[in-house]
Amino acid sequence: MKGALGPYYHDFQCIDLNELDAWRALPQPPRRPRADSIAAWQMRLDDATDRAYLFSGKRELQYFDLKEEKWGKIATKWSGGDPKYWPYPSSELSEYSMAIVRGKLYIFGGTYYTNTIGNNLLIELDLETFLWRTLSGTTGPLVPDVTTPGPRRHAALWVDGKGERLWLLYGEADRAGAQDRGQPNGAKIGFGFDDCWSWDIAAESWRRERIAGNPPSPRSELACTYNTKLDKAFVFGGYCPNVPTVFPDQGLFQFTYYADTFMLDPAPANGSPPRWKQVLTRGFPTYRALSHLVSDPESGKVFLFGGYTNSDFVPNRKHPISRSFGDLWQLKLDVPGGFFEGVDIEEEARTAKAGPWKRCFSCGNAGQWKKCAGKCGGRAFFCNKQCQIDGWKEHKAMHNCSKK
Repeated sequence: MKGALGPYYHDFQCIDLNELDAWRALPQPPRRPRADSIAAWQMRLDDATDRAYLFSGKRELQYFDLKEEKWGKIATKWSGGDPKYWPYPSSELSEYSMAIVRGKLYIFGGTYYTNTIGNNLLIELDLETFLWRTLSGTTGPLVPDVTTPGPRRHAALWVDGKGERLWLLYGEADRAGAQDRGQPNGAKIGFGFDDCWSWDIAAESWRRERIAGNPPSPRSELACTYNTKLDKAFVFGGYCPNVPTVFPDQGLFQFTYYADTFMLDPAPANGSPPRWKQVLTRGFPTYRALSHLVSDPESGKVFLFGGYTNSDFVPNRKHPISRSFGDLWQLKLDVPGGFFEGVDIEEEARTAKAGPWKRCFSCGNAGQWKKCAGKCGGRAFFCNKQCQIDGWKEHKAMHNCSKK
């Protein structure tokens, strides 16, 4: 979606990350989702078949063939008992976590209309037999259990480099949504988790992880990727429903959005426990939630795309409306000897362009802004006159610009 009231998009596009030249339209998914659930579906790639699977909460699984560039669908069944059984009422699920490893597709948590707070069900689909089975948790009434992750939505999920464990990080119990709909365990404010779990694929058991270092604060809707070249996980941004933001002219807002970057080393070389490290960069994208990170396995480069800030609750500087981003960022990783030494953002990130979107040189907001009319030849863009005034001195020095 573009904003709180739409429009809602149904397009499907790709870009060459080597050339970074232009986006190319692909065939649209055959089933158009409800407008309020499109942002909460996910796709994951099965490397063995070059199929990207799209899970929409139904037993019928959609996929996109990357070689033929065509959509297809598969009728799945439940293994054991009634093959027509399905755990999600009305075949509805969104805001879940998804991963594919060694020919198995995993779905964890998520919400549906009659369970807004979230669930902690972990299910597995065999991509050869297309049979589902339950691994842990439930979608039913909440039962306290310290051996499994609690019910949540929008948790980060990735697979380790050896394909042995699924890592589950943070997420949110939407207590406010449950209260609005008169459901159990509701409260005025949602709850942002600060826990990390891993699922042993062979032993089929959960383990609560204890991680040293400087971890991200509790949050949901964070972007994550596992970088196989560096053997480390990266997370960016997200939001927390119960950490307030204070604006002097507009008062206190219960939500907080983030624009920070963290790296998790699951197995340090010295044999010590997993460790978090905050990555301090010279530049970074504006704060946002539900953005996407992807790692190039050959170069180790990390790319970030899109996201949104719901500024109905947290103002986005000058524009108090919800907005989504269409910008593309790249982290340049310097790893001599195979060790992480630093993250650097290209200077061009301050003047990045992606399709019709430009980045304001001063405040960083993305939109269809006007370019500088000075002698720089349009190297920088500004969203309004005040931003041009605020950023003129720095732009003049960086790009040797002056008025014509």
